[in-house]
Amino acid sequence: MTTPSNSLDQSTFDKLRRLYIIALSTIAVSVIVSQILIRTHLSGQESDSTVINVAGRQRMLSQKLTKDIVSLSAETNLDNRILLKDKIKETLHLWRLSHHALQHGNDSLGLPKKNSKKVYAKYNRLNPVFDTISKASKAIIDKIENTPPLSLKFYASDIEKVKANEANFLMIMDAIVNQYDLEADEKVDWLRKLEMWLTALTLLILL
Repeated sequence: MTTPSNSLDQSTFDKLRRLYIIALSTIAVSVIVSQILIRTHLSGQESDSTVINVAGRQRMLSQKLTKDIVSLSAETNLDNRILLKDKIKETLHLWRLSHHALQHGNDSLGLPKKNSKKVYAKYNRLNPVFDTISKASKAIIDKIENTPPLSLKFYASDIEKVKANEANFLMIMDAIVNQYDLEADEKVDWLRKLEMWLTALTLLILL
């Protein structure tokens, strides 16, 4: 026959066992959640790094495009003009591809399909400027490919459009790169705070 003392001990043991199981389960869950969030964040951080690099490269490409186009205004040699046209065409292709990929995503470039509302708002300001430079550059390329010996005066208006819009493009693109950088830092701060909370929770359970 079970004595009251033995029943009490068994009841206490059962309660402690349940608490022990709950505590271990909670710690295990917190560790698993922490690892999932860290791995997800690391994957996102790689994507953020790629986005910032591609966005930063856009500024360099726009400057290269403008430099080569302005060089046309002083180039009278037909062969050199065609060489410049080829360089402009190559730069323009990469510049357009990257501009579209930054806004809509591109798997081959490793760019995600989503941006924040603040980034989209900045691209809405940038797109008309980008379109002006892009169309003027394409017009120059078409003229050289269709009628290479054209006088330089036939390129003058398109060259001026590129020159007139480059500074504005750089200014807005700088703001976009800075916004990408800021949002990446905010993600790191969020993860750091989350890790602190999970660590505090684990210590509290142990106590």
